Amino acid sequence: MRGLVLSAWFLVMLAPAAADADPGWSLEPPTIMLAGVPADVVVHGPADRFPAVLAWPGGQVPVERPGEAVAVTLARGDRLQLVAADGRLVAGAQPRVLPGWSAVMPPLLAIVLALITRQ
Repeated sequence: MRGLVLSAWFLVMLAPAAADADPGWSLEPPTIMLAGVPADVVVHGPADRFPAVLAWPGGQVPVERPGEAVAVTLARGDRLQLVAADGRLVAGAQPRVLPGWSAVMPPLLAIVLALITRQ
């Protein structure tokens, strides 16, 4: 039973978040981001509707051309919104953001397992 619960938890944590989009526009954030750690988000859309602005609660950055990767730093629960040159909201995404301390869990788990199994 514990294995089933653990497996379900991992599937929920790794599932990509749903994204809103206007046809022709898309945001490609990483599947999982760490809070407070910069990550690249790739923006796609019609070339004639650029420049656009990628905004989130902690800031915003201009996007000059399609396919450009921009660095963003998100907090848990932040939502990305892409606004086209004509002022319309054309795409949005809410990537899964994990707390930064979770990055040390795999090595700590490996150390604990090595101590338990004495290897």
